[in-house]
Amino acid sequence: MRKTIVWITLALVLIALTVIALGHSGPSEQRGTIRLVPFDVLPGAVRCIVRGCPATRSSWHYLIVNGVGNIVVFMPLGMILYVALKHQASAPSRPLLVATLLGALVSLIYEIVQLWIPGRVTALEDIILNAAGTLLGSFTIKWGEAIFNPNKELPVST
Repeated sequence: MRKTIVWITLALVLIALTVIALGHSGPSEQRGTIRLVPFDVLPGAVRCIVRGCPATRSSWHYLIVNGVGNIVVFMPLGMILYVALKHQASAPSRPLLVATLLGALVSLIYEIVQLWIPGRVTALEDIILNAAGTLLGSFTIKWGEAIFNPNKELPVST
């Protein structure tokens, strides 16, 4: 029963992520925009916020939605992947690493699909931030297990 709940939860998380990642178009009709240099916009956005330039609002949007949002939205995937992998009969020896790589793969698929969605940008930094969110979600469960199960030693390896 527990395995079924974990896999159903994983499916629901993936559906929610798909709606969030692909369920809307961008502000223009342009397709196929690709940014391969991660965080290339970051210095300009921070400079704009500090100096109060006319694009301050869009700079904050970039930092919050692109930065924090891409991390936070993938945390549930990391959590449920870690639980699913850890409790498999043939569990990988490094569920944290495998969960993070699977999160990066899901993100890569979303970024490729975005090439055909008007106004969307495919960016390497999104994959990096999404993988970081998956890792953070996995760590949350791993450390939570250690905190709430005092009989086990704190995990130190991935």
